[in-house]
Amino acid sequence: MNELNTSLVALRNDLPAAKSGHDLISIVNRHLSGVFPYDTFGIFLLDSSEEYHYDIVGDVEDDSHPNNLLLMKTRYNLGVYNRFKHNGTSIEKHSEQTSIMSIDEIHHPQKDLLLKMGVKEAIGGPIRNSNGPIAVVYFLSTKPSQYQGLEDSFEKILLELNPFIMSIRKIEELSYQVGFQGTLLKITEALLFCIDRKQLLDTIYGVIRPHIDYFSFGLFVLNEAGTQHYELVNADNMEGDSIQADIDAAFGRHAEYEHQNSTVEHIMYYPAKIYNLEQLNRISSNKMHKYMLAGGITSILAGPLEFQGKKIGMLTLNSKDENYFTENHLNLFKKISLQISIIVQNILTHEQLRKVQLETNLEKKYLMEEVNLEYNYEEIIGASKAIRTVYQRIDQIAPYDSSVLILGESGTGKELIARAIHNTSPRKERALIKVNCANVPKGLFESELFGYVKGAFTGAENSKLGKFELANDSTLFLDEIGELPLEHQAKLLSILQEKSFEPVGSNQTITSNFRLIAATNRDLELEVAEGRFRSDLYYRLMVFPITLPPLRARKEDIPALCQHFLKKYSHRTKKYFQGIEASGIDEIKLYDWPGNVRELEHYIERSVVLALGPVIKLALSDLVEESISESDEIHSGELERIQSLNESEIDLIRKTLEFTSGRIRGEKGAARILGIKPTTLESRIKKFGILLD
Repeated sequence: MNELNTSLVALRNDLPAAKSGHDLISIVNRHLSGVFPYDTFGIFLLDSSEEYHYDIVGDVEDDSHPNNLLLMKTRYNLGVYNRFKHNGTSIEKHSEQTSIMSIDEIHHPQKDLLLKMGVKEAIGGPIRNSNGPIAVVYFLSTKPSQYQGLEDSFEKILLELNPFIMSIRKIEELSYQVGFQGTLLKITEALLFCIDRKQLLDTIYGVIRPHIDYFSFGLFVLNEAGTQHYELVNADNMEGDSIQADIDAAFGRHAEYEHQNSTVEHIMYYPAKIYNLEQLNRISSNKMHKYMLAGGITSILAGPLEFQGKKIGMLTLNSKDENYFTENHLNLFKKISLQISIIVQNILTHEQLRKVQLETNLEKKYLMEEVNLEYNYEEIIGASKAIRTVYQRIDQIAPYDSSVLILGESGTGKELIARAIHNTSPRKERALIKVNCANVPKGLFESELFGYVKGAFTGAENSKLGKFELANDSTLFLDEIGELPLEHQAKLLSILQEKSFEPVGSNQTITSNFRLIAATNRDLELEVAEGRFRSDLYYRLMVFPITLPPLRARKEDIPALCQHFLKKYSHRTKKYFQGIEASGIDEIKLYDWPGNVRELEHYIERSVVLALGPVIKLALSDLVEESISESDEIHSGELERIQSLNESEIDLIRKTLEFTSGRIRGEKGAARILGIKPTTLESRIKKFGILLD
């Protein structure tokens, strides 16, 4: 007893030099080791609310008490001390009165550590001020029955420590707040510089992880409709600094999960908390979290991400140690989640702007391609009664979003009418999106119209928007819709009904507010009757039909059309003319024009290319067609004229083939120059027995 009293006097003299909890513990170890039986000494400070307590065990360089160092290692790199729920622990009992407990009686989150240390018994008691307990001092022994009869000696130690622990408590509380705020400030500063997914991933892994040593993490974002959630970033911690990241370079998404009744939905609508293994098993309903549990995750720190009062996603930190996360981690997690919510919203906004910019660039590119198409008419030409009826139909339907079906023979200008409807509609600010159904390969229909995501199939190195998505808030023009195979007709019908689809390789549903205009040169009623076209699709397209007159039904428009095409191709060829000979225009009016306006355009283009004088001369004999009038009876003498025309046709074909070196197809082929289909030209060559060199 005298030895203890002597040590307490020395302790009293040295304690004023203590400036921190670490100093205090070092002084106690120096004076009480060997005098009072213990293997580990420590102090738990109670916070002002008495809801939590936290230890101040630190770096005590004392070989005689190495367990102090072991206990110190339980600090979780927060820059602050371990913080524990006070209620129901042994520390709560010690804060009420001095008591001795065996290891079996101790209840505390660090009990597993005490068992590893071999602790058998503990004695602890309160440090008080005028308002009540402010701390608990405890001694631990690896031997049983060490403290029986030493309660009075322990009380003397408490008496000496009391005034200094009150001072240390104030210092430690300030240190706690400074350390916590310093850690939060460091993380916040790092988050402020995150402008994309990769930077956010690096920050969560490189800046947050040193302070909360999680095994893996998840960051999930709710889609706009609130029906699915997806990983904004994805990382799997393998070994050491090895990290596998899958960051889509262009606003793409990772695997999506159904949101309803999922783990994410459950967590998003509750405040942040720590979930143990039992709770995880109860709420883990989707494949992703079941896979996580199978990987050995036994506890998670998780909570919602909120922006301006709206829940936008969830952050989760995962551990393989069921008792790893503490209230201290949770406190920091809540603060970090607020910052990450803002960053996530900024990233989503930035990606949406990138998407809009990309779509705009694609539209511009698409529009420029359309402008450069060979048959992009600049305006509708004509004032005949037949074409004025078409104008009236355009005026009637343009302001509305109703579907339009344009009917007419090939070459009558169906695309031109579709553009006129679009350009006078409320959707005119966005580009008209065109798809020629006859030119879409059968196996590429879905990828062309629906788009696809990166990796959807071999060669899909980047994601691509489909025509339906490009046409959002615009007009989609499906030309030659009568050529669409039956299996594709069913898919088209579904999209027209739902206005939604899934890109190839994705389970994400995309909605598109497009207006549909379709066109065909087929008799769709006949196609339906013969089973080549779906009747339900036919009736959905036939909301507002517009039938274009063939050129033979609006021959009074031929002079204006000739002048228009003369001006167009004079400019292209840099050849300028005084005009077209009037008699030639009157003569070509006798022709039936089976190729309609397109055939007339090609005829004028050919005449411009071949013309040598200042005036373009047109003649019926120049036109390669057997019929020379609409329905007039063939008069005597015209049989000779037909024969002459056949000879002229043969001569023209031969000269054209010579000009193209025998090439029939392609942009520089004879069929293109003559303004007829390659198959038609080939049949003419066969019919007239023209030999190809």
